[in-house]
This record gives sequence, C-alpha cells and structure tokens, in this order.
Amino acid sequence: MLAGVSVDYYTKRERGNFGSVSKSVLYALAQALQLNEPEREHLSHLAARTGTIKPGRRRAPQQTVRQSVQRVVDGLSDAPACVRNNSREFSSLWVAHDVRYHDTGSKTLHHPEVGDLELTFEVMDLPVGGQSRIVYGAEPGFSTEEALRLLSIGAATNEQQARVEAAELNS
Repeated sequence: MLAGVSVDYYTKRERGNFGSVSKSVLYALAQALQLNEPEREHLSHLAARTGTIKPGRRRAPQQTVRQSVQRVVDGLSDAPACVRNNSREFSSLWVAHDVRYHDTGSKTLHHPEVGDLELTFEVMDLPVGGQSRIVYGAEPGFSTEEALRLLSIGAATNEQQARVEAAELNS
C-alpha cells in the first residue's frame, strides 16, 4: 500500500488514468511521494485536466480582484509589451518538466523599436485571494534601462499628441 491506496489504484494514476479521484487521495499521494509545493500543484493540475476530482467538503472561496490591483492592471494598458516566440527553447523546457515556482529571475523580450530587453522580475504575492503581481525592471546602467526610458518618453509623447488631437476635434 502506498499512501493508503492499493498498488493497482496507484499504477492507474501513474499511467495518467485519474478517473475520479478525491483531493484527499491526491494529498496522500503527494505526501507519500514527498512532493514539494510546486509539484503538488502540478499533480493537482494534471488530475484536474485528465479526470474528475471529487469535490471536497469545503467550497473554494470566490476569487475577486481587488480594486487597487485592477487599477494597476488597467494602468498598464499603454505600457510596452511584447512576446518572443522561440519554439526550440520552449520545447526543451517542456521536455525537462522543471516543476517549480518561477518567482524571481530574468527574461529577454524583443521590442520592435528598441530591440532586446534584458529584464529582471519578481513575483509579489498579494495578501488576498491567491493573486500576485509580477514586477519587471532593468539593471541600472545597462542598455535595457535606457531602452525603457526611451519607450516611456515615446508613450508619453503619443499620449500627449492624442490629447491634442482630441481637443482639436472637440473645438
């Protein structure tokens, strides 16, 4: 017996046949396998995607976004954003199954106007509802700091120009 379940039951789960499994069984398996927190979450996500998790006795609290967090998100609408698609890198990461929290580190993003941006990031958990904020920044004195400054100036100039044009239309 492993974690209070039969070998046959465990073998089915190991092969991806989660069927209908309770949260308490997932917890027992995670304990027996000595999974860390990110690995436990990964197991729960796998079970949820491949089968039916029997509901526990407690209801999950309804998650809402605090107004202050929503204002920050809304305020980012004019912030420069871009995504770099590098499928070989993604494929190798996917195959590695490196299950952990990525709460600090660096990322390289490519912006069409200023080129590559080497950004550091920190994930900051908010005290309510399992929400978090990811804050990106540039190392002082590096080219990314200057590139972000240029993008900021460009965004401010575009915003000012839009206001002037709107005022001209209204007059």
